[in-house]
Amino acid sequence: MARRYAETVQVQADDTGLVAPSTFVWRGRSYLVSGVLGHWHERRAWWVGPAALALHGTGERGPGQAGSDLDGEREVWRVEASGSGGGVLGVYDLVHDTPGRLDQPGPGQPGPDQPAEARGAWRLLRVTD
Repeated sequence: MARRYAETVQVQADDTGLVAPSTFVWRGRSYLVSGVLGHWHERRAWWVGPAALALHGTGERGPGQAGSDLDGEREVWRVEASGSGGGVLGVYDLVHDTPGRLDQPGPGQPGPDQPAEARGAWRLLRVTD
């Protein structure tokens, strides 16, 4: 059975070039990743972002907002993990929202040598058990 979530999680990642999650904390409980089952990139829902809403006159672009949130992507990691203290393995889809293009950060955009917080937020998208 799969359940969908959109909750922020704290992720500790192995910085091996791909920044694969090694542990994460969800709802106060720590999970240890035992394996990566899949990894892909997908477009964010740009049509509900500030730039699209401002373009259609249904939202306002506030000061300090990025000029182009239309080219943002998110990185999805499907991992197998178990809760602290052992327990049953589950499959979790962790989403890393990345600002701008992943392969070539532009001026002012965070690169791979910056802290994870500057590179984007992590969320739990789906749990399959």
